[in-house]
Amino acid sequence: MSEISPLPLAPDNERWGYSPDADRGAEGPCTIVFRAPGQEPALGEPLASALPLLLHEFDRQEGLAGALARFERLESDGISRPSTKSILRRILPRLVSYRFVEKLAAHEFYFEGRRASSVHVLSELLETDYKFRLEDLSHFATHGEHILAITHAVGLGSSMDPAAIAYCPALDGPFPFKFVLVGKGPKSNRASYVGLLKSLLKQTESDEDFRERNFRELARGFEKFGPAAATPAFQQVELRIWRLLSYLAARLRVKAGRLTDATKLDQVQTCLRELDEVHDSLSQLVYLPSRLAARFRNRFDLELSMLADETLPELDVIAAQIDLDLDEQQLALDEIAALVSEFRRLGSAAPIECLAEVDQRIKAAYGRGEVPPAKTGWMRRYTETIYTGADRFDTRRFDAGATSALANLEESTFELDLGSMNFGFGGPQPDAGEEDLESSSLDHSAWDMESDFGASVDDAWGD
Repeated sequence: MSEISPLPLAPDNERWGYSPDADRGAEGPCTIVFRAPGQEPALGEPLASALPLLLHEFDRQEGLAGALARFERLESDGISRPSTKSILRRILPRLVSYRFVEKLAAHEFYFEGRRASSVHVLSELLETDYKFRLEDLSHFATHGEHILAITHAVGLGSSMDPAAIAYCPALDGPFPFKFVLVGKGPKSNRASYVGLLKSLLKQTESDEDFRERNFRELARGFEKFGPAAATPAFQQVELRIWRLLSYLAARLRVKAGRLTDATKLDQVQTCLRELDEVHDSLSQLVYLPSRLAARFRNRFDLELSMLADETLPELDVIAAQIDLDLDEQQLALDEIAALVSEFRRLGSAAPIECLAEVDQRIKAAYGRGEVPPAKTGWMRRYTETIYTGADRFDTRRFDAGATSALANLEESTFELDLGSMNFGFGGPQPDAGEEDLESSSLDHSAWDMESDFGASVDDAWGD
């Protein structure tokens, strides 16, 4: 076994460590190590019986099939989701090996490699002032319920230790929490889960921060459409997205909070189903620019000017899934003007959010000295002249100096001189000023395709 080093972001935590698998150290793929107290080399029950679960050999785990089947029935509502086995592979680190260290009186469990510099211990992060994303609250609520059901099925009744949960948003954004189920927690799994969910509720970003962060990402996604996303008609799309994000933020917080009070199985299942519907709506909204871009790439009959007309029905479908009527809100003109001004501020000057920036924000929350800012890019701006065939168009996202001359363009500006072009058919080109093409010595053999083409077709069909 190679030397084990403490986690870079939990240097004083003796239970966590890593063993580098390459020369890049903590920045490369590493085997994550977790130590659990033990008195003898053999694993005790029920952990020994749960080894197939930790090894991701789910078909060999006794009692697991029934729990998986119940989750599949719960999620069979017509919405496309990952299978329960796929979720387990993402939230349970895969065990590679383990050994007993006598001088430490502990078992060392080695889990499949990750970048150690981006692994955070949840219990330590909860002691800081870091604000978790609202999506993280939803992820922990749903994935934590998966863990409760699975551990109940295999007999690991008190294995959800807050000190044995890793938080890795920069490694796996949709599945940021990794549950290590090899230790013994101070409470039952249900009590630990509810306590952690309440703590996350207190340390989650505000609805306003959630709305602004997601609106910035959506605005950058729509900028791939160029001027079509900067027209007055597209302002209706932006207003509806803003309201939809506000509603989603409130619903995510309320639905996750209800899970802390649910005591009966049917209540838990109802809360999970409703929370899944809200989170599915958020996922559809986040990926809407990419889906529309794919549609425009495949549909050549769609003009970019139809972007607003194509987007509005999609937003109505997303809103209908969470019982929201986007048409019922009426705003005054001054309120609309204030919101549009806020849209321009959010969509025009924000850096592209990257995984390195997410990691830097978490590192800064520890307060262990100054953290250098991550190198983040900026969205490309259109500053070159773009001819659209119109006399004028909205230039809010374009350089005014480069586009001010568009109104004076005439069709004669775009006339092409075809007389001097050589299309590569083998014949000599006429001299400049020569008007009678028939008098030139063009080689017409390149156009004589009757015999050659017919023969090739006959040969191909075997006639």
